[in-house]
Amino acid sequence: EYRNTAQKKELCLWEEDMMCEAGYYTKMLQYNRIPGVLSFTEELIEGRQQYWYEIGTKRVLTECREFDRMNHIQLENLVRGIVEVIEQGREYLIHERDYVLKPEYIFLTPDLEQLYLCCYPSQERELRQQLSGLFEYLLSHIDYQDFTAVEMAYELYMKSQEVSCGLTD
Repeated sequence: EYRNTAQKKELCLWEEDMMCEAGYYTKMLQYNRIPGVLSFTEELIEGRQQYWYEIGTKRVLTECREFDRMNHIQLENLVRGIVEVIEQGREYLIHERDYVLKPEYIFLTPDLEQLYLCCYPSQERELRQQLSGLFEYLLSHIDYQDFTAVEMAYELYMKSQEVSCGLTD
């Protein structure tokens, strides 16, 4: 769910999708500015916890026309950006499974230079499955005239299918 006000634009995720209580984790995310992680506020509405992520002028990956037919440089920058955000999050003890890696929850600054991810407290979705879904989406958005992009996208997708796939792979 999206909410636009005069002051800001926000994305909402509901607690009912969470697998367990977030507690300390939520507070740590709220009070620390973590590079590449969208900041959020909590609201309790009708007995349900909501997480409102401030997205401002950032654009959703799925709406970026520049990525309709991604070349190998754009693909590499996107994947590197995701890896960097997740690795930086380790300094704050954010587990890699707590990032939402669906294309509709990956945000980019208007100049496409900075990538932002939603960190959804305690969602606990396996990284391999999320990467597999993301790379499947990217397969349909690469420039098939760019052989390097095609090779890279298929390699990423096939690697994500392996049971032991991790972020470093």
